[in-house]
Amino acid sequence: MTKSIPISCLFMIAISTSGSLKASENTIKCDGQTDDTKAIQYVVNNYKNVLIPEGKCIVTKSITLSNKVNIYSLSANNTQIIQTGSPPEANSLFTLTANASGSTIKNITLQGMSLTKEMTEHQHLIKLLGVSNISLERIIFKEFRGDGIYIGKKDNAINENISITQNTFDGVNHNNRNAISIISGKSIKIIDNKFINTTKENMPGAIDLEPNDHKDKIEDIIITKNNFYNIGGYSAISIYFSKKASVTPSNYTITQNNIEVQGNTKSIAFRDIRKLKTPQEWDKLSIYDNNLSSQNNDSIHISGIKYSKLNVNLQSGNDKR
Repeated sequence: MTKSIPISCLFMIAISTSGSLKASENTIKCDGQTDDTKAIQYVVNNYKNVLIPEGKCIVTKSITLSNKVNIYSLSANNTQIIQTGSPPEANSLFTLTANASGSTIKNITLQGMSLTKEMTEHQHLIKLLGVSNISLERIIFKEFRGDGIYIGKKDNAINENISITQNTFDGVNHNNRNAISIISGKSIKIIDNKFINTTKENMPGAIDLEPNDHKDKIEDIIITKNNFYNIGGYSAISIYFSKKASVTPSNYTITQNNIEVQGNTKSIAFRDIRKLKTPQEWDKLSIYDNNLSSQNNDSIHISGIKYSKLNVNLQSGNDKR
C-alpha cells in the first residue's frame, strides 16, 4: 500500500508505508536556480516512486540509482532536470547500477548543455552499468554533450532486457557524441523513438553499437520504427567492432526505420576492423523495410564482415558492401 505526500512546495512523491519523510528534509525546489542534486539523491535513495513536479531542477553532480525506483513526471515538456556540472563529478545525470534493476524513468526532460559548452565524450544523461529490466519511456533527451544513453558495464556484468521506447533525442546543434551508445548488452529494444540534430561529424552516429574489449557482448538487438532526421557522424546507425572486440555479433534486426542524414553521413554502417585471418560470420544480421534517404551513394555500408544470413530490402537509397 502506498500513499502520497507533498514534498517542498511543488514536489510530490509516492512512498511505501515503511518510511516517512520529515518536513526538514523537504528541500527540493525545482526553481531553476537552486542546486537540487543532494535533495534528489536523497529521495531516490529512500523512496520507490518519485513524481517530479513542473519546473527546472538543477543538478551539478551525478545522481546514482542503487535500488529499484520509478522516476516520472506529469508533463515531459514542463518538467526538466538540467545537467550543469562537468566531469568527473558529473559524468552522467543519472547512473543506474546493478541494484537498480527493474527501474523506470519516463515522461520527463533530461537536458545537458551542448549549446553553451563543447562536446565531451564521457558526459551522458543516462548511464546503465550492469542492470536488467530497465524501461526508458517518453523521455526528451536534449542538448546532451556525450551520449543521451550510455549502456556500458561494471565488473563485467552486462546489461540485459533494456527497453527504450517513444523517446525524443534532440542534439539541437550536433555538438554531441551519440544519442545511444551500446558497449555491452543483451536483449535491447529501441522502438518508436525520434532522433534529430544529433552527433558531431567525427563521432559514430545517432545509435552506436561498439564493444570496447573482448569481454563485451552485444546480442539480440532490435532497432525498429524509429525516425531519424538531420543526423551527423559516420552513420545514423553504426555497428563498429574494433581490434579489441572478440565476440561474434548475433541477432541484430534493423527494420521499418525512416532515416534522413546530412552530408556524407551514411544511413546504416557495419564495420569490423579486426582483420581476422578467418572472418567471423555474423549470425542473423537482418536489415529490411527501411526507408533510407542519403545525400551520398553509400546508404548501407558493410565492411570486413563475412555474412551468410544478411537480409536486405531497401525502399530507397543504395546498398554498398
